[in-house]
Amino acid sequence: MRAIKLDLHIFAGLEGLCILLRRLAYPNRLFDLVRIFHRDISSLSRIIYWTLNFVYERFNHKLTTLKQKWITKQNLYHYAEVSTAQMKILSTARFVKLEA
Repeated sequence: MRAIKLDLHIFAGLEGLCILLRRLAYPNRLFDLVRIFHRDISSLSRIIYWTLNFVYERFNHKLTTLKQKWITKQNLYHYAEVSTAQMKILSTARFVKLEA
């Protein structure tokens, strides 16, 4: 595991990826992430910014065009089927609100 030193902040690459994915997956404020990752808002902001730039610099060629080997009619059809099945499961699921 590679450790990244960013000013006074040291973090593992995997931790940076986890923080970034959590930030992108659900509309969290940085304040909400403090409790999860036990880092201050300034650290989280810098880690997210650094990790996002790293991912973009490394993989932007996969994001700039749809002409990719893995984008085929078969794969798109499979994705649509899986997404539809997941939506059906979620629409019938009952969520229970837990009180803290």
